[in-house]
Amino acid sequence: MAISQVEFSLSQIGKQFSSIGTLSLCCHEINLAGYQFNQFWLPKPGLFGLRNQQSSNHTAVLDFYRQLVCTRIFDRDSRPAKTHLLASLLPNIRGNRAQDIFPDASVMAPKNCPTESEFNSVELEARLATGDSERVSIIEFCNRNREAVEFPDFPDSTFALYRKFESELLNDAKSQWWDDAVAATDLMEQRWLRWCDGFGRRRSNEVKKDVLNILSYESKAAFHQAYSALWFEIIPHLIVNQQNQKFSKAFHALWHLDHRFAVPGHSRDIHLLHGLTLGLHPAFGTLLTTETGSRLVGETVAAPENIAAQERFLHAGLVALYLYAAARRSRC
Repeated sequence: MAISQVEFSLSQIGKQFSSIGTLSLCCHEINLAGYQFNQFWLPKPGLFGLRNQQSSNHTAVLDFYRQLVCTRIFDRDSRPAKTHLLASLLPNIRGNRAQDIFPDASVMAPKNCPTESEFNSVELEARLATGDSERVSIIEFCNRNREAVEFPDFPDSTFALYRKFESELLNDAKSQWWDDAVAATDLMEQRWLRWCDGFGRRRSNEVKKDVLNILSYESKAAFHQAYSALWFEIIPHLIVNQQNQKFSKAFHALWHLDHRFAVPGHSRDIHLLHGLTLGLHPAFGTLLTTETGSRLVGETVAAPENIAAQERFLHAGLVALYLYAAARRSRC
């Protein structure tokens, strides 16, 4: 299907967002489980603002989240301020090291490498077709996707230092953010860059570097939260006058929102993909290009109350993650 470009004015959400401008989306027609609809997504180049590559969408995501919070939250809760501040740090994070926490970069072999990645639609379809009836629960999926990407197991002392660093990084910036987000972001960025220059590039201080890597990943997850909040607002507007609106809304929610759920015995909700949205991860993007993967996605979207369909989809996602992670490890 041909891909088209769509400009979406954020003023459609509300006049208070008119100054942010427009989003540039991609769109094509797709068929899942017999439902024909238009799939929308934000192109990834520049979206995360890494390596001095920053798209207008990157700025729009952050500005929209800031405006959304200021419009709808009046008690100066520190949580959305923390989310925006961490997400704003994204262009300056230790991007490669954040991949050591939970990788989500595209799998590409280095130049002059004779080995091609095995992470492709053909290989993934072959794996999925042999086990398309297998199932995993949500809890099992969360546990095993950590194993798939070799999520590091840091000692308690590292997390204690992480909490200390996070507190110092955000400190007075969280309260200042409500009155002057730019100044608050600049203050936090100066602290971050001082740390990176001070011990982030030296051979010692490995525990402190681990903390910087964790914070780098937390910055990415915070951006995904802002991205998710944006999609929650724009999905109803994108599907107006589209075919199969109920199915389309459910698909875009599955693909672009950060899914959390409560687990007995846990004080905090658990994120399905550890703070990342499915649609921005290469494993799930490739899953949608396969015949079996597309069918399993369509089945769980069409019947969200069907636990068996949901668990078959999660199994397929786990297969894709294992294959993705293996391809990353096998690069030259």
